[in-house]
Amino acid sequence: MKAFFKRFALAVFVVFIVVYALAASYYLPRTALVHVTGTEIKRSDSKAKDGSTLTTDVRYVMTSRVDDGKAMVFKNEDTGWGWPPYFKFDSGDLAGEAMNLAKDKGKDKSIVLVTYYGWRTNLLSLFPNVVSLEEVGEGYEHIPIFNLAFLVFSVVFFIVLFVYARRLARWRPKKKGEGDSAPAEATEGNSD
Repeated sequence: MKAFFKRFALAVFVVFIVVYALAASYYLPRTALVHVTGTEIKRSDSKAKDGSTLTTDVRYVMTSRVDDGKAMVFKNEDTGWGWPPYFKFDSGDLAGEAMNLAKDKGKDKSIVLVTYYGWRTNLLSLFPNVVSLEEVGEGYEHIPIFNLAFLVFSVVFFIVLFVYARRLARWRPKKKGEGDSAPAEATEGNSD
């Protein structure tokens, strides 16, 4: 029975780490060096809970990677005060900035560092959401300081959690009559 609980606890811990890693992979900011090639606005209709039709405009930013020229498409939506907490309220301004960057035709296209979160999944028609666009120079190397700090914190957190769980698994309550009797004897000798 004890072996079953150890395996069960290990399985729960592994599932927790996998879910945590997937959430971090989706929500942590990532960057890419791209050339902005265009923008687009698509109107989408969806059903609301009350049965009415909700119409929204979704902005997209089309890009091509600097290193291999592969196309990348980003959604450009505000996150507002909700989740994830990027507090992005400037999707209209970002769309205008992307349009200006897309006008650069010719050999000297602007190199842009796009910060985004999310996954591109063709099957589910998911697009990563662009958070910011920043024009950078040739040969720019980005160091993701926030992501590195977050990962170091996560590793330390999981090590502490693992050590605590192991100590908790080894802990046994003392039965009545067992335990350290030295303090009781010490107090009896100092009673004068």
